[in-house]
Amino acid sequence: MVVTGIGVVGPGGVGADALWDVCADVTSRPAPHPGTIDFTPADHLPRRESRRMDRTTQMACVAAMDALASAGDVGTPGDRGGVVIASAYGGVAALAEGVLAVDHEGPAAISPVFGTVFPVSAPASAVAARAGWSGASIGLAATCASGTVAISEGARRIADGRCDIVLAGGTEAPSTPAVVAAFERLTVLCADRPRPFDVDRDGFALAEGSAVVVLEEAGRARARGATVLAVIAGAAERTDVAGVFAPSDEAAVLAACLRAAIDDAGIRPDEVAHVNAHGTGTGANDAAEAAAIVEVLGPDVPVTSVKGALGHAGGAAGAIEVATAVLSIQRRALLPTVGLETLDPAFTLDVVTGGPRPWEPGPILSASLGLGGQVAAIVVTPP
Repeated sequence: MVVTGIGVVGPGGVGADALWDVCADVTSRPAPHPGTIDFTPADHLPRRESRRMDRTTQMACVAAMDALASAGDVGTPGDRGGVVIASAYGGVAALAEGVLAVDHEGPAAISPVFGTVFPVSAPASAVAARAGWSGASIGLAATCASGTVAISEGARRIADGRCDIVLAGGTEAPSTPAVVAAFERLTVLCADRPRPFDVDRDGFALAEGSAVVVLEEAGRARARGATVLAVIAGAAERTDVAGVFAPSDEAAVLAACLRAAIDDAGIRPDEVAHVNAHGTGTGANDAAEAAAIVEVLGPDVPVTSVKGALGHAGGAAGAIEVATAVLSIQRRALLPTVGLETLDPAFTLDVVTGGPRPWEPGPILSASLGLGGQVAAIVVTPP
């Protein structure tokens, strides 16, 4: 299963180039809490259509259309075209507004289409409608691992012969007062800025955004003369049942998931050339991830977290990180871990800092950990 297109809505704007530029700039920093980015739906979507969408769905549609534009002419796959779009919180802003409207004005305040606006499935349905694809459209949730799982599921649907082409990714606009308060109560939000793997790290910055990739069966992509950007070579998921609120101390579940993804890709651990880490900047998450990486891959593989530049976009984060992995392959460079000043001395990691590092492309292992114990990993290789 190959990647032939990338679409992004993020703090730098719309498009893969904007994503790379923000992540490559060591002076970048996420928007202050609650993490809202500069995105105006009216600049990209018809007003009538946009009004029937939550912001989460709006961003997914724009990212998906950007991905299709970058993929070239994909034809009209009809019911052989599928959509898998993930979100941890769905249309939480629309739902919150609806609850307040009913409380203040009664049931008549709710639009007849309101029930289609807030479900986790809404972004996938809207993307399928915009693309005109009549295969399965699936909304998927696995907390902060959602975007990674969505791309894995999209690739599996092609491998299983259920689809020839899939739009897969994640989207999130979680910045409502209740969501922000929930993370504040968990004491996982940073006071100033995220500092992944830093000795002084104190949490993540909540963010929003969307990333969608075009996945195709390799023969189909070659037949239409597509430019193949990367290959989704393998993936795995696990659940840390001992760490519903924080990763387990031994990081055993994450290590097992990393090994399973590597096995699924048919490569050896010593062939992994880069780790695109979850790297939130929280104490427990970074410690567990660092331990798992060293256990499975050793201390010498270069590691990056882009959350220091972008913040943590929840269910979209894994998809955004897969997009940056594909871009690293294309640009033959590894992105820096923005915000990292002093590596925690407990970590024996080669964390990329100081700007993009020139790199000979090889297999990239991208990892995601979710609140609730969800763990996912995906292997992206050069074409």
